[in-house]
Amino acid sequence: MKKVTGIIFATVLLALVGCDDKNAASSASSSGGNIAAKPETLSSDNKADIKSDLDALNSIMNESNSAADKLREDLVNAAKNQDLDALKKAYETGKSHIEKTNEQLLALTVKSKEVQDIRVKIYAGNKIAADLIELAKKGPDLSEDDKKQMMLLQKQSVAMQADYGQKLDKLNAEHNK
Repeated sequence: MKKVTGIIFATVLLALVGCDDKNAASSASSSGGNIAAKPETLSSDNKADIKSDLDALNSIMNESNSAADKLREDLVNAAKNQDLDALKKAYETGKSHIEKTNEQLLALTVKSKEVQDIRVKIYAGNKIAADLIELAKKGPDLSEDDKKQMMLLQKQSVAMQADYGQKLDKLNAEHNK
């Protein structure tokens, strides 16, 4: 039981690590959204569009990062105390946080291909994190297939986070000096 809880805990923490972009700048976003926009309808290499889009995306990510930091703290405390109820509550909070972030990502209207690519990947990565949380909520009742699925999702999540994290860091370095 302790080993399974540790695996679940580590998996969820890894899923949340990708939400953390310390270079994110603040701004506001609102409703609307064009996540399904075709690449040919968006600008490319337009500095003003990229800067504007980054400001809006970074605002969402800053809020997400703050919630993820608090959630990580809650997960660590629950695991330290071996408090399964607190762990389940933290999982629910995490899933709610992911859903809220994805709603904000959907509502975002971007103009640049560069930020659109990152937004779509963050959204997909958040879906994977939500799937990981659903599996983690099973706790010690995880089947072998569930454990394999968790490991696969974790690998996908880490790879996706590394990809969009590098791209977001690069764009922020270039456009938010």
